[in-house]
Amino acid sequence: MAQISLGHRTRFDAVPDESEWWAILEEAEKQKLTSFLFTGVDRLEDDQTAPFKPRARFTARAFQIAPKNAALDERAAELSSILAGMGRASCILKGQGTAQLYEFPERRQCGDIDIWVEGDTESTVALLRSRWPVGNVVYHHAEVGVFKGTEVEVHFHPTWMNEPSANRRLQQYFEARAGKGFSHFGEVKGFKVPDTEFNLVFSLVHIFRHIFFEGIGLRQLVDYCHILKHSTAEERAAAYAFLQSIHLEKFCAALMWIMRECLGLGADGNGSGILSGDDSHAPEAADRATGPADGMLLCPPDEKRGRAIMESVFEGGNFGRHDKRNAGKEGQGLIARIIRIARLRSRFALSYPREILWSPYFKTRQYLWRRRHGYIRH
Repeated sequence: MAQISLGHRTRFDAVPDESEWWAILEEAEKQKLTSFLFTGVDRLEDDQTAPFKPRARFTARAFQIAPKNAALDERAAELSSILAGMGRASCILKGQGTAQLYEFPERRQCGDIDIWVEGDTESTVALLRSRWPVGNVVYHHAEVGVFKGTEVEVHFHPTWMNEPSANRRLQQYFEARAGKGFSHFGEVKGFKVPDTEFNLVFSLVHIFRHIFFEGIGLRQLVDYCHILKHSTAEERAAAYAFLQSIHLEKFCAALMWIMRECLGLGADGNGSGILSGDDSHAPEAADRATGPADGMLLCPPDEKRGRAIMESVFEGGNFGRHDKRNAGKEGQGLIARIIRIARLRSRFALSYPREILWSPYFKTRQYLWRRRHGYIRH
């Protein structure tokens, strides 16, 4: 279904019956993709169209999400303007920025506003506190009560790596790529958004982070597919070279398997049906090219690691909210939280050992930094 919505294929190999359509809808809701998948539902020819009731649900969700996206765009522009008036340049990360790459931006299921503000952490927190209530402050962002009913995360750093040398390179890359005052970025709908090469790196690291913390959903993988579709060969080569420098080539290869086998990017149009998790109709990987000419991929795909990520995605849903290991995470104590995250990380420990081994160092250092600056809530 996602491949049809992305325009990578036009038909199902086998027409779903009504019970299968309800299963597709259920998984779509779990992954926060229902309004996006309406594009595919609407595209199907008459002999493959969905039954009336599930089709009506897809349609309703698309019409519900569109005005929410419009309102969030307006608030993102308003917040950018307010911050500019306070002397701080900014750009919008993830959601509302990435949505502009969609064929129908209004159908991407929206969430909160993530805004990266220029300046050091301490002065930025002080500035924010002078105007709004500021909640949790961590290494990369603060939760700020700007709008009623819309969560806002103000970023000091777009994202991070646990390994110190890799994180140092990553932050230097972000600053250089953005330019002073985000001068290297363009503006849409009244707010600045990162360029494609930046997003190729940032969004992949963002997905990597969530895999270890709570889980990642299909919506973020579809986002990354859109970023790849809008990239040039030169941007992909530059991004992959940098990702190798911070030791993410294995994770990158895993994601490329998902992009090709599940989302149909760089494939021959016979990719698997993503919302069923069934790839029985997909051609064998050995029958496909795996070099630079393979569509819009960053690197040759890694099936084993890619499958492990997809199992986690289908098990946990959007940001791992359906993963039983995340049950009751709100309000968890320190020990319970450590155990929960350790269980989430265990399946990926052998594939990405650097991130696991450096985690205690990063967490300890951040705890001491937050305590020293009074950022720990009591």
